Amino acid sequence: MGAGLDYIVFSVDGNTKETYEKIRRGGIFEEVENNILNFLKIKKDENFKIETQVQLVRTKINEREIKPFIKKWKETDINYINVKSFSTRAWRVAEINKFSDSYRLEKKIFNRPPCFFLWETLIILWNGDVLACCQDLCGELKLGNLKENNFMEIWDNSKLIDLRKRQLNNDFSMEPCNRCPDWKGYPRNYFHYFLDVLSRRFLKEFFNTEKKDEGIHMIFNRK
Repeated sequence: MGAGLDYIVFSVDGNTKETYEKIRRGGIFEEVENNILNFLKIKKDENFKIETQVQLVRTKINEREIKPFIKKWKETDINYINVKSFSTRAWRVAEINKFSDSYRLEKKIFNRPPCFFLWETLIILWNGDVLACCQDLCGELKLGNLKENNFMEIWDNSKLIDLRKRQLNNDFSMEPCNRCPDWKGYPRNYFHYFLDVLSRRFLKEFFNTEKKDEGIHMIFNRK
């Protein structure tokens, strides 16, 4: 916790031992829950400023446990609870996508924010191709190849800059962004939180107040 961690996600795909261990084969339900609760206790006792999230991927196996799952974790010191839609990477398996759509919450609670991945992450495939998103396994947003371009050339290229600008202007029409369901799980203030973390890290480096290898960690859903 003292290494500079900003955010951590615990994936607990069931609210009972039977369901969790059926989905997470080899996992021990009681051990996982105890580890999370111990983490939260240490965080509170030592006053660490780490945002925490517990996550469940909604499936036919665990759908009856969603309400008790939320109730249980709301009674702890967890910051965010995420019930995530079930989906395939790149949405290429029709049967699974049909199931995912039928179990997805339809109500849009808040307007879509820009995708934080465009400011945080690049995806590198086995052949050196660099993509803008982990959902884009078919390479629709290919930015370059590390065999031909260095990392900073790809990070600062016009295609990625244009993509960021379009999302800041609420244009999500490009592939595969227009099919992505994951944004519905973002906390409504997440994008501003992410920019705040980046700015604080930049200021630390700029003024040389602290030197350590720190990174931005996974952030998804709010209570």
